[in-house]
Amino acid sequence: MKTGMTPEILALLTSLSFSAQTILVRLGLRGTSTFAGVLFSVAVACLGLWLVAAFFGQLELAGLGAGLYFVLSGFLSPALSWYLFFEGIIRVGMARAAPLTAVAPFFAALAGIIFFGERLTLPTAIGAVTVVLGVALISFERQVKAFKRSDLIYPLASAICFSGAMVLRKEALLQGGAPMLGSALATTAALALLGIVRVLSPALGPWRAARRDLPYLTLAGLSITIAYALYFTALRHGDLITISPIVNSNPLGTLIFGALFMRRYEQFTPAAILGGLCTMFGVLVLALYPS
Repeated sequence: MKTGMTPEILALLTSLSFSAQTILVRLGLRGTSTFAGVLFSVAVACLGLWLVAAFFGQLELAGLGAGLYFVLSGFLSPALSWYLFFEGIIRVGMARAAPLTAVAPFFAALAGIIFFGERLTLPTAIGAVTVVLGVALISFERQVKAFKRSDLIYPLASAICFSGAMVLRKEALLQGGAPMLGSALATTAALALLGIVRVLSPALGPWRAARRDLPYLTLAGLSITIAYALYFTALRHGDLITISPIVNSNPLGTLIFGALFMRRYEQFTPAAILGGLCTMFGVLVLALYPS
């Protein structure tokens, strides 16, 4: 997939696509259970990514090792990470759940340095720290919405799963795996795991799927299709230490889209806006001074 864009620009577009998905999912879970929303969105993304892989002629598997890494990454994200993230949205609100996923760049950057020999430069460090500082301002500002602090574990665990999946995908791509095929394999594995979990775990609660929510969840699946196509391509050509913070800057887009389209559901504070500006500055540094 040749785009003519740098990995950093692809990562930024990925971030915006993830932001759109967050808004659409929040709108799509008003009458639909979390698990039903996750499963439906993954199914839409799965179909879309196989069509994209076929369109770009990326259906040939480079090797068993690469394929296995792609599949395992799908178990971590989108399967576990999406479910934990969506549940976090319900429990603590979007304005807190989305920013907490920004801890993922720390884990991904550390893995990039240890396992892939990536180099940490001063601009990269400044940009990454500024992104995390920005989302911390967004995350921990006192808000009107009540929540249990223990429920913050849901978006935090989602971030860890997302970071682990990123490491596995980078290894698969280094082994020659095709980005579009990898994204399709990952979402297929996620769909299979979610289906098995649903069948074997009745304790997940009643299955609710409101017809009015399906258009939003369908659009959320299409957003993640675009995000994954861009994300895997960026990850193939860029370093984890740079790509991860940019991809995880999606709370900035979430805040902007939320302020425009969801003021009746979410409350956004001056501190959140300041955090968004810090995040934007960090992303610009990473884009202008890649490692």
